[in-house]
Amino acid sequence: MAGIGFELKKVFRKSGFFNMFKGVLYASASTIGPIILVIIGLLSINVIMKYFNIPYFQREVLSGAILYAFVFSLIIATSIGTVLSRYISDKIFNEQEDDIVPSLYGSITVVTCITGILGIPFYVFANLNYIFSFGAYSLLMVLSIVFILMHYVSAIKEYRKITVAFFIGILLGVFIGSIAFYVLKIDLIYVIIYSMTICFLLTAIYMFYVIRSFFKKDSKNYFEFLTYFREYKLIFISGFFYILGLYVHNFIFWFSPIGNVVANTYISSYTYDMASFLAMLTNLSATVIFVVKVETNFHQKYQNYCYAIIGGSLSEIKMAKKDMSRVLNHELFFITEVQLIITLTLICAGIALLPVFGFGGLILDIYPILALGYYAVFMMYFLIVFLYYFDDQVGAVYVSSIFLITTVLMTIITVNMGVAFYGLGLLIGGIVAWITGFFRLKTLLKNIDYHMFCNIKEVKESEQKLC
Repeated sequence: MAGIGFELKKVFRKSGFFNMFKGVLYASASTIGPIILVIIGLLSINVIMKYFNIPYFQREVLSGAILYAFVFSLIIATSIGTVLSRYISDKIFNEQEDDIVPSLYGSITVVTCITGILGIPFYVFANLNYIFSFGAYSLLMVLSIVFILMHYVSAIKEYRKITVAFFIGILLGVFIGSIAFYVLKIDLIYVIIYSMTICFLLTAIYMFYVIRSFFKKDSKNYFEFLTYFREYKLIFISGFFYILGLYVHNFIFWFSPIGNVVANTYISSYTYDMASFLAMLTNLSATVIFVVKVETNFHQKYQNYCYAIIGGSLSEIKMAKKDMSRVLNHELFFITEVQLIITLTLICAGIALLPVFGFGGLILDIYPILALGYYAVFMMYFLIVFLYYFDDQVGAVYVSSIFLITTVLMTIITVNMGVAFYGLGLLIGGIVAWITGFFRLKTLLKNIDYHMFCNIKEVKESEQKLC
């Protein structure tokens, strides 16, 4: 989110409630706007299927196809995107922007090859109609491209265009789907899966156009970014462990007593997955708060400290460090407190209102625990982001591995303890990793001068060798 800070500072620099509201609205559109649009689209699909009395079996198959496409494309693209984001940032910092477009081509090639190779055996041997299988496979591929493109958003400032891209894509998808259903009389389940694919394909095309319009030069170094996976392999590992830990508890419940298999193909657990979905929605505001507070306050203090380390006096370094640490502590506690209030408020509201929308029984029993679990996970991830800021790659891997291992072990234990303990695996894993990340960051800040100076020295020595 490198560019959003400049835009937010322009807004928040002006006083008044309207400008504050405008800043929050801008940050929301930039961070979770696309997610909200996708969620609205998915909920609308569910309503449409019920309205047209689509058989329960077909609804389950379609839900499984969409779930698998989103989850597995996200895991693959996000794992690659952690290192890719570092590559893009370095290229912009070193004014080598002609390498960004080639990396876009190369990263799309890599992610589609990985996704395609892994997906082919599954969909070839799936117990599904080949027409539907091809649509589901195409959706998987297109989503992986969209998630890769999202990592390039931080390189441009037109964030609103990205949200517009999703909005236009959804509208065109609905329009094309309506023609296919009402005019061409195509089966609704085919219409939905192919309309979604077209929707995200159009979104990807528009996003690609926006990114390409910012970076016009092409150095032809299509796969240079792959060298970063060797140099920053720890960042890749930490990103992979985090995104895997975010969904591994769902995977374990797929094979639990409340799991089910649809068409001998899609293994899932509707009850647990829906509770997870609602719990994650409950904590989406944390991302907005984090972007607003960090990009408008901490980032500038961090830059001042780095400049002081490079060429400032001892007193300037101490003053910049004190200022940065003060802001960091303040923002961390602010996010923690405000999001906790929001999460608890939404949990209470959810318990009262979710049954009205048909979410009751076991879903309602699991939801509060998972909501607190995702709260802890998001707070833990923000600590990992700060470890990235200070280039503590080892610490990031340490925290994310603790999260993954603890979540796996505790989910396996609690799933066998009965319904009353469902969701505790994620909650315990998130809390343990959160505490681990907090103390890791606290220890790092005590020796931050030495750590940052050595890192900067290593960078300069590497540059001299290259020259």
